[in-house]
Amino acid sequence: MVDVFERLAIHAPAHNARVIAFNRREYPGSEPYTDAERAVLERVCNASAESKDAAADAQDFVRDRAREVYDYLAELVVREDIPRANGAGKGGIVFVGWSFGTLWATAFLTHAPNFEPVEGVDLSAYVRRVVAYGETFLTLTLAHR
Repeated sequence: MVDVFERLAIHAPAHNARVIAFNRREYPGSEPYTDAERAVLERVCNASAESKDAAADAQDFVRDRAREVYDYLAELVVREDIPRANGAGKGGIVFVGWSFGTLWATAFLTHAPNFEPVEGVDLSAYVRRVVAYGETFLTLTLAHR
């Protein structure tokens, strides 16, 4: 876990919660992008600001990464038997992102309501909080495209 979240994580057991901290892909220990995903990123980065195709590619790319997060969290709920969040401040998931990793936290918030549940898991019953620490304007702009 990123050191910046250790002070948050030590409080999780008392609240029967799980702190899930995401690194962005390509960081040490994370999954690399596929050749196809890299090609999309290259097209988006090299396109002019007015390119509608690049904007559509960027939207699709961010939505697909949000779907990956959604699927991972749903699978984690099942595999780890994570308790639902409740109104008493117990259970569930606290999903955190730091720096550019906040893009995926923000993208998750943007797109998750439109995703079909996975494995019968409605994540709205499990995700208690989403923490975006050190978020930049760039991540907000990309996530809401």
